[in-house]
Amino acid sequence: MKLQYIKSLDGVRSIAILLVLVWHFVACQISPEMFGGMGKRIYTLLSWTWSGVDLFFVLSGFLIGRILLANKGGKSYFKAFYLRRVFRI
Repeated sequence: MKLQYIKSLDGVRSIAILLVLVWHFVACQISPEMFGGMGKRIYTLLSWTWSGVDLFFVLSGFLIGRILLANKGGKSYFKAFYLRRVFRI
C-alpha cells in the first residue's frame, strides 16, 4: 500500500524546528530580570518554546506508526521497515 504524502506535516515539522531553535538560542540565554518588567513577559512567552521537541517526537511517532500500520500484513514486515530506516539514516 502506497502512503500519501501529507504536505502540511512539513509545515508542522518546520514549526517544531523553529520552536527548538528559539528555545536554545533565545529563551535559554535570557532571564526574567534582563529587560525589567517586560523581561518577565518575554521570558514567560518564550518559556513555552521547549514544546518544539515534544512536537517533533509526536510527529515522528505518528509518521513511523503510520508506516508500520500500512505495512502490517506485508511480507517481511520488520525487515523491510528497519532496512528503510537504515537507508534513510
